[in-house]
Amino acid sequence: MSEAGAKADAITSFEFTELMRMFEPFEPAANVAVACSGGPDSMALLVLAQGWIKSVGGKLTALIVDHRLRDESTEEANAVAQRLKALGVEAVILTWSGARPSANLQEKAREARYRLLFGWCAANAVLHLLAAHHKDDQAETVLLRLDRGSGDDGLAGMAVLQEFGSLRLLRPLLSVAKSRLQATADSRALKTETDPSNDDLRFDRVRIRRRIERSNSSAVWYKVGAKASERRAVRDNVMARHLAANCEIYPEGYSRLKSGFWRCTSDEIAMRALSAIIGAVGGRSHPLRRRKIRELYRKLEDDRLSGGATSGGCRILLVS
Repeated sequence: MSEAGAKADAITSFEFTELMRMFEPFEPAANVAVACSGGPDSMALLVLAQGWIKSVGGKLTALIVDHRLRDESTEEANAVAQRLKALGVEAVILTWSGARPSANLQEKAREARYRLLFGWCAANAVLHLLAAHHKDDQAETVLLRLDRGSGDDGLAGMAVLQEFGSLRLLRPLLSVAKSRLQATADSRALKTETDPSNDDLRFDRVRIRRRIERSNSSAVWYKVGAKASERRAVRDNVMARHLAANCEIYPEGYSRLKSGFWRCTSDEIAMRALSAIIGAVGGRSHPLRRRKIRELYRKLEDDRLSGGATSGGCRILLVS
């Protein structure tokens, strides 16, 4: 990374290849998709991924989501697709249909975007989806979650790798500053789109971004997230060992918890493990709310589920 006040350096192909090593191994002739809005961040990721995929002999597809929240969005999506075609990249436009929400627009649009991206990947046997989230995005996420009262897991921010069934969501640029993504796009003379919602102060994330810019505190909040991420990793490792010893997974789509599940660890780890099991079996992209997990955990621990329960897409039963 360039020094403060100096011009940012473009990300090299070698550097990107090194960043991708953390996600290895990939299958032979890896089939990879990139979420591409046409902005400088995703365009920089796209061209870097294009070079990397050629080196590993795989296939790359760019996925463009048209939310149709603005009159010009479809025209912009088509323009981005044509731009990518000129770069030699196959592009697919995914369109959000249906009624638009009257509240929490950005959150609902994000949910719709991932639903469309994940759905296309599942239908086309794509196992890896790349997203262009970067270091500055991570700082914004940490401060946004702090303002909303998130616990330590929330303060860890976005994960470099998340698994959703057979799909892996990869964020190879999460440790890289936005200025370097812009420098990469500039160095390759890439034409990019600007989303006016990125400057709309009605949205929480935009206001958070302005706060960070005024205080020049991006590095501070990124470090807060990095420390929380280290702590989250420790808890996840303890949870994984607990599950390995006290949970049986069956290919038919269910799991069985041994009696030691409740007695051999802390309440915190057991609740974390219970949430992970429900997420895996129920096919959830996000964990249940902590309150719901706590209520379910107490009922299971106290044998108060004689009639069973449903939670997170799962049927939960006590068996002898």
